[in-house]
Amino acid sequence: MRYDDKLRPVYMVYPGLYPLLMLNYWINKAKAPAVGIMLSGFDTKYKGKILPFYKDFILFIKRYGLRYSIYMLLIAKLGVYLVSLWNIFRRLSGKKIKLKTFTDIAQEKGIPVYLSNDFNSPEAMNFLKNVNANLIVSAYNNQILKKRIINYPKYKTINIHPGYLPDFRGLDAVFEAMYNKVKKAGVTIHYMDSGIDTGKIILQELIVVRKEDTLFSLNVRLWMHGARMLEEVFEMIDESNVPSFKQRLDKAKYPYRSYPGEKKVADFISGGGRLIKFKDIMNTFK
Repeated sequence: MRYDDKLRPVYMVYPGLYPLLMLNYWINKAKAPAVGIMLSGFDTKYKGKILPFYKDFILFIKRYGLRYSIYMLLIAKLGVYLVSLWNIFRRLSGKKIKLKTFTDIAQEKGIPVYLSNDFNSPEAMNFLKNVNANLIVSAYNNQILKKRIINYPKYKTINIHPGYLPDFRGLDAVFEAMYNKVKKAGVTIHYMDSGIDTGKIILQELIVVRKEDTLFSLNVRLWMHGARMLEEVFEMIDESNVPSFKQRLDKAKYPYRSYPGEKKVADFISGGGRLIKFKDIMNTFK
């Protein structure tokens, strides 16, 4: 579709591999509007204190095991560095860059970037005001937003979630879908509220889980499917026609709380599941 000046979205993401793939699609291929990018810092809060990334990673290993922690490290941080190294190699080889980094996208398109460990801070609100944002798009965002941020934009805040809500709410919905051996996994775009993935649903779709899918490959397909769905939601907003409906949270079939524990990951792998394969990584650079 062709966009006018009505939409002024800010993309609020964690600077990992999945959001990077989506932003490349939105900004470079779909040519979607963007007035700002809000990147979450790598450091996280634990018991009221900010933990440096390495301490957070050690704590993550203790909670969820080494294999899952390495997978998360790859997609959450190392993957973006690999993209940067790959792009340096392509430049030296005189080849075209296909997957651009957050910095490349921001510089080439002149999009302001705000990096923060606290998206609820007065500084974050000032950023939204300064870029005159009227919509927040949250995708793979690891921060819980307060009402004053969620409700600030004219068109509110929408979230892209790789799960068919109300099933598979919360962290790593894709792992839970594969662990429960569903035949189809979904993506939901919904309004954000004070709960975790509990807001009114705008649009949701299912895709077939392939026999050869790994946790990584299915994540990529779901997030990119969600990126394409966002175009349809933009069109709804542009036409002032955004249907939405409340979730029936009591109908959720697969309740869970957080990332999978070490035993659950081991059961998943012993049952034939795979977190990631080398060819998955190479496919992201194509």
